Amino acid sequence: QGGGFVEEVIVSDGRARAVRVRDAETKKVSTIDADVVVLAVGVTGLRRILMGSPTLAASSPDLRKTAGTMKGIDVMATRIWFDRPVQCPFPSNVFANYDELEGAGGTFFCLDVLHDDPWHNHTYAHHREGVSGSVIAADFYNAGNLLPLPDEEIMRRLTKVLLPSAVPGFARAEVVDSWVQRFPAAVTHFAPGTADARPPIVIPEIPNLAVAGDHVRGLDHGSAGLCQERAYVSGLAAANQILRVNGDGPLHPILDIEADEPQFTALQDAARAAEKIADSFGLAGLFFRS
Repeated sequence: QGGGFVEEVIVSDGRARAVRVRDAETKKVSTIDADVVVLAVGVTGLRRILMGSPTLAASSPDLRKTAGTMKGIDVMATRIWFDRPVQCPFPSNVFANYDELEGAGGTFFCLDVLHDDPWHNHTYAHHREGVSGSVIAADFYNAGNLLPLPDEEIMRRLTKVLLPSAVPGFARAEVVDSWVQRFPAAVTHFAPGTADARPPIVIPEIPNLAVAGDHVRGLDHGSAGLCQERAYVSGLAAANQILRVNGDGPLHPILDIEADEPQFTALQDAARAAEKIADSFGLAGLFFRS
């Protein structure tokens, strides 16, 4: 149910029975009967749901461990529309070690390369036929120091320092439109020692309740390390697991990622072989481990 917040997941006799939802506008709380529940939320959202769901918390040690151990990091997402096209050498890029980041890490994506029409439905496009300026999506992780800054300062740092230092052509481009969104504690922090706290996809004590998100364990898929892709795949896996447990309907196919290119795997094999030779001469750690 869109436009609402989960207040409580109600569990009885080993099954999820209902979900209490508060409407974001009216604040009215309603109860929805449930045959199946999928907790497709991050660890911060999971903690909030568990705090308001005593029967759910009492039923699952796995979820209590996740909520008590795993944390989220602050994230900022931005979108910038420019008045002219700027040629990016690569469609996906990384920011690091800039003073302007204040300890955050950043990525930026050239959407005019990745998307067929990044100006689609943008109001400015209706006023200028043939608009073809670059559109950039820039995201910042571990961004707690940046969240309090006003949008104007974030845009200044991006358009006057960060983007031109990576792609000089942005120094000559003017901003047509932009937005900044802030997400406190929204992305999983995979800190050392938290692997055992990751929840299974299906909660064994509640067979009609599943968990989806990049933080789940037991997902045998090549998207490990790719948070958004892993979260998407986990949603399919959660649905499939529920179908297996309840015996309802065909399973959704899950495609794995493409295999590494032959030249890459050959270099990996060569690096491993060289590392073994170095180890035999007491030079352990001379090579990066893959």
